[in-house]
Order: sequence, then C-alpha cells, then structure tokens
Amino acid sequence: MSQSNEDAAQTEAALLAQEANNHRNVVVLLFSWKEDEDGAWAEVQRLEAAFRLFNFTVKTPLIPKRYPQRTVYQYLERIEQTYSSQDTLLIVYYVGHAVMNREGDLMLAPKE
Repeated sequence: MSQSNEDAAQTEAALLAQEANNHRNVVVLLFSWKEDEDGAWAEVQRLEAAFRLFNFTVKTPLIPKRYPQRTVYQYLERIEQTYSSQDTLLIVYYVGHAVMNREGDLMLAPKE
C-alpha cells in the first residue's frame, strides 16, 4: 500500500470514528484470503493498526479457497449472533480480488 493509500485508510478510519460515536461498539472485519496474495496480509495489518487507534474491535478472518462462501457466511452469522442485541456498528472490509458472474453479482475470488 502506498503512502497515499495509507493516508486515505487513516482518513477513512477517522470518519468512521466520528460515526462510531453514535454506537456503543464498533467491530471491524478485515476479510482476506488464507493464501496471501499480492501483499494482502500487509494491507490487512496496516488497516488493523489504523482501526485499533480508535479502540475498535478488529477481527481478521481468513477465507479458505475451499468453501469460501460458506466460511464467510458462517463467520458473519456468528458476528451477528454475538453483537445483534447491542448497539454495534459493523464495518466489513474485503482485501482481495473479485469477478462478476453472469447475473451481474460481484463474487469474491482468489487470485489465480
């Protein structure tokens, strides 16, 4: 991530911190592929550090190549069950590639 991208990430985190004042909890999910691609894990670590500056709860789930959709859905369900009764702002950020299917839906995809 270039310096300008890091600055943009910190600016975005600051704006989210302002929004967070309206919530009791802020949970950030930084999804990335289990198989590190193009330095994605380094980007996740930089974003994690920026969000932690604002005392947000940060989780960094890894998406496996086998059954990725099921894994992401199950993780989101667990998060929803844990925080659904609380006044929580959930931020979901995906570090990786994506493709469009025939129906025009965006599909998360490992780099291959």
